[in-house]
Amino acid sequence: MTATQLGRFEAGFHKVLSARNPRFSLAGRETGFEREGQLSDEVSPELRHGLIETMIALGVYPKAARFIDNGSQRSDRAIRKLLGGADAELWWSLSDDFCHLAEASPKAFLDAVEDGLDSAAQPIMSLFRSDAGFMRWTEYLSDLLWALEMLARSPEFLRRAALLLARLDSVDPGGQWGNRPESSNTGPASTRIGAWRPRDG
Repeated sequence: MTATQLGRFEAGFHKVLSARNPRFSLAGRETGFEREGQLSDEVSPELRHGLIETMIALGVYPKAARFIDNGSQRSDRAIRKLLGGADAELWWSLSDDFCHLAEASPKAFLDAVEDGLDSAAQPIMSLFRSDAGFMRWTEYLSDLLWALEMLARSPEFLRRAALLLARLDSVDPGGQWGNRPESSNTGPASTRIGAWRPRDG
């Protein structure tokens, strides 16, 4: 991969992942009753998934990319650029991607979650939103909890991840689903914390 190609990939990653989900502005039951043409065109899930997986590969297997210098640093910069200063809408739009972003750059991800809680606006609180759907409620917090649980399985990140789960629990307004920050620290999910290696699955 040439420097030009790598630059295009990084630009494409940021453009796709930083795109706001138009459903954020819909209230309540409207998220389950979209009208044709109501929302703008979206990037295909396959393209989104491919970009994220490639960024993970750079972060987790930098030595395998023999013709790319500092693959892990590039992944770290990309996640910091994406999540640095993220507003409520972007946090919500990324609600299905947190496990992958955390794997691509654990430190950058943990820094961003801390910032999302520390800032006056607390944009990360948008993930506590509940929307009534056609058959059930939709919530957006689970992937963040799973990402932190995954990182808590690493001795290097255990303390930070556990503290963030505790902080999320302290601001949790409650919701329709039982998967809450409290259960990550004290419930069945806490038994999943053990040795972790990237790409464990």
